Amino acid sequence: MSRVLLLYDDYTELTTIELNLKKVGFDVIGISNEFSLSQQLLSFNPEVVIACGGSSRVNSVSVGKKLKDTPRWTGKSLLIFHPGAKPVPEDLLKLRMDFALEHPVPFTQLLGVLAQMLEVSGEALKDRWNKAQMTEEDDSSVTFTSDGEEAGESVFVTGGNDDSLASEINDLERREIQKEIGAKNWNKELTEYEQRRKDKRPSITAIAKEVGFDPRKRLSKKESKKRLKSLKEEWSEKELDSQDKSRQEFTRALFKKSR
Repeated sequence: MSRVLLLYDDYTELTTIELNLKKVGFDVIGISNEFSLSQQLLSFNPEVVIACGGSSRVNSVSVGKKLKDTPRWTGKSLLIFHPGAKPVPEDLLKLRMDFALEHPVPFTQLLGVLAQMLEVSGEALKDRWNKAQMTEEDDSSVTFTSDGEEAGESVFVTGGNDDSLASEINDLERREIQKEIGAKNWNKELTEYEQRRKDKRPSITAIAKEVGFDPRKRLSKKESKKRLKSLKEEWSEKELDSQDKSRQEFTRALFKKSR
């Protein structure tokens, strides 16, 4: 499939679009800093460059100028501008820009523009995208009823609170566990796991109270030294020396046997 290079200053948007394009079948590299643009043009040699940004990391106008100054690259460029940040007419002549869009751009619209740029079927790309979404919906469900029989519709197995197994593991892990233990044992295993979690919680809480430290908080450097000092007061120096000598003797004996 065609190679696409993405330059976005918004990292979340960058990763989302990169992932979606890969699902459709594109070979994609995403970067959030135009500093490495020249290197990627040389090594990756993308057929399409898509730039969207108005910051110092990625600026659509700056990317367009850099592409204009790279005559060896023969691909096409799509520049996306935020509202109110469109280039002035004088700058348009300095940019390499085959297509321009205004942010935000729906993903289906982006697929349509890519189809025009690459001269491929836009309907085929949208069909792939729809199939990818349908596959995700099917994969995110568990097709077993409470009695272990295969269900006519996909149903989610969820727990009643935050301690439930369903809130601890994702759908993929859940399906793998189901394969191992069998669908009929699923509810039994789920109940037993939740009960073990509930049984452990009082003991963990009691230990935290006994130690006098909330595990959700961090100790300061000063407090750490103070607690370490108090622990050392309970140590026996003679016992520690004896243990060190025993370890040294054991190591010597071990090396003698290996010779």
